[in-house]
Amino acid sequence: MSNLTNIPLGDTQNLLSYKSLLKDNPSITFNASGVSSTGTISNAITIQKECSSFRTELFQNVVTGLSAYFDFGDALEYTATRYGNYTFSFYALKGELNVNPNYNVDVILKVYINSVLTHTFTKNTPIEAGSLEDLRFVQSFDLALNDVVNFEFEIQKTSVGTPNPNIELFFTGFQLNYGNVTNYQLPILLETGWQSKVDTTNTQVLTANTDNLIAFTGTNSSNGGLTLMNSVGKITPIKIGDALAVDFVFTFPSPSGTTDYLSVKLKVNGIVYRAQSFNILEPTGETNYVAVSFTLPVEAEFKTYGAEFFVNPNVAITISNRYLQVTRTHKGI
Repeated sequence: MSNLTNIPLGDTQNLLSYKSLLKDNPSITFNASGVSSTGTISNAITIQKECSSFRTELFQNVVTGLSAYFDFGDALEYTATRYGNYTFSFYALKGELNVNPNYNVDVILKVYINSVLTHTFTKNTPIEAGSLEDLRFVQSFDLALNDVVNFEFEIQKTSVGTPNPNIELFFTGFQLNYGNVTNYQLPILLETGWQSKVDTTNTQVLTANTDNLIAFTGTNSSNGGLTLMNSVGKITPIKIGDALAVDFVFTFPSPSGTTDYLSVKLKVNGIVYRAQSFNILEPTGETNYVAVSFTLPVEAEFKTYGAEFFVNPNVAITISNRYLQVTRTHKGI
């Protein structure tokens, strides 16, 4: 979980859409525990429309702990119009605080890209009586073209010991900008890794003059925790703009002919993206070794459909010792 960075930032061009300028009434999802015993959750949150932001008041009577989360649905939704690094910032303003003793809460920002939680940023923030400091938090993440991004906010404190009533925090000044900002601190993101699959036990019979799909379970290995292929070896890219290195290896005994050959093809949605042909040169019955290595950028069709290996020999053969490895060599930006 990366940290939110607390820095002063001047306003720059806001990329949020017209609707995201928060002129419309949003549908707010709000859940909390540790709220005041009087009133309801709906009474605990006040929204005032402003020309460029919502001001959200979170009023809690903390007894043993605090857990509240809320989002604004499509009122803070943005669809990326270009690839690149985006910076999201917001203010957490302290209202009337009646705390004794002082304590800290975790202010958490969760980023959803295409409805999937992709980033969780947090900042441990002091709650102190008499302190009205305004805090602007910022963090960054990458978006691809047409990615849809939404945000959820959380305030958490496991336990505060002695009861502390009347905690007010305001959330406002939401802004999404394109690119990096001065003194900005990038979160640690995993960029590279690999996943492999090997089967040295089973064989696969290939029909002559046919594109035979190579699909096998085998033994899986990986480094980096990335999912780059499915259970039977179909390549599944993570993100548009990535660069992948793909290796496929197998063996087979030579057939009896003297002018035999085969082709290895990598297809995306039925289209050949890469291919390599081999003459079968070893004497009859001797082991042939075939290895191909392809490097591919991840474009829209590749991301949507994935990629699969096919082998087309001019004579029926039986292959074994299948090995497939996919390496993410570069993370799309």
